[in-house]
Amino acid sequence: MTTPENELVRRVDEVHVHVDGESVDDAPRGRRGPVRWALETALRFVYTLRADHTPTWAKTTVIGAAVYVVSWIDLVPDLLPVVGVVDDFFVVVAAVWTVLRHVTDDERTRARRTVDRWLGRA
Repeated sequence: MTTPENELVRRVDEVHVHVDGESVDDAPRGRRGPVRWALETALRFVYTLRADHTPTWAKTTVIGAAVYVVSWIDLVPDLLPVVGVVDDFFVVVAAVWTVLRHVTDDERTRARRTVDRWLGRA
């Protein structure tokens, strides 16, 4: 006889089997998921920004965004609650997206390997 509790345990076990194509039990605790994604994305950004194949205009966009964010001249003054930082956020997101459009498989692999090494999975 299947009880609701047994059915729930069975479904949780099915979901528990794979995360990122690996068994959840094989993954170190606290080292999978959003932290891994954030680290890999940041590294892909840095590697692509430093790569020769990335266009100069994309690199200049990042520098311009950084200057805009730290500058006291702003489209919407930062003194306004919430709205003041929203324009800075969108400028940074647009600049990062511009560079990340030029990521190659080499940068993806390099970032993944670096994060694996940092998190003890090398």
